[in-house]
Amino acid sequence: MSSRHSVEIGDFQRTVCAAPHAVYAMFSRAEYLEQWFIPPSTQLIKSVLDFKVGGTYQYGMASVGRPEVWGRLDFVAIAEPNSVIFVQSVTDCSGRIIPPLAGSEWLLRMKSDFSIRSCSAGAVLTQEVSVVESRGQEQDFVKFMWKELSVEYEAALGRLAHIFVDRRS
Repeated sequence: MSSRHSVEIGDFQRTVCAAPHAVYAMFSRAEYLEQWFIPPSTQLIKSVLDFKVGGTYQYGMASVGRPEVWGRLDFVAIAEPNSVIFVQSVTDCSGRIIPPLAGSEWLLRMKSDFSIRSCSAGAVLTQEVSVVESRGQEQDFVKFMWKELSVEYEAALGRLAHIFVDRRS
């Protein structure tokens, strides 16, 4: 049985040497979202972005020896260049939200609230993550996975460093 109450699972913060509008570009352009959400060892199958409140980012990826993974971001709130809020869901290839595979520990829906603010070094990117819908027993697993995702986010920001170069104004 799933629950629909929000449970905080973690946050991530990184100072980036760039103006807030350059950091915001990570969300507003499909080629940057691909680098942010798709690990480098993974093949991108689909990437379609409609960046607006009520819009979506649909993606699919595949890794050798693993099943394809499909997902969707539903943009809930956007305040350029200061914040982006979306709900991330596991989907099928058509973008329809699906329950996790039997025996899977993964959540049904996860909310990410990103804020971007100016600082003397450029911008501070903060992400607060909460489980929107889960089966209850998954929350400890998700908290564990959040630690792993934080490491991935650090690596992704490194891969995206080229968009920040010379964009402090």
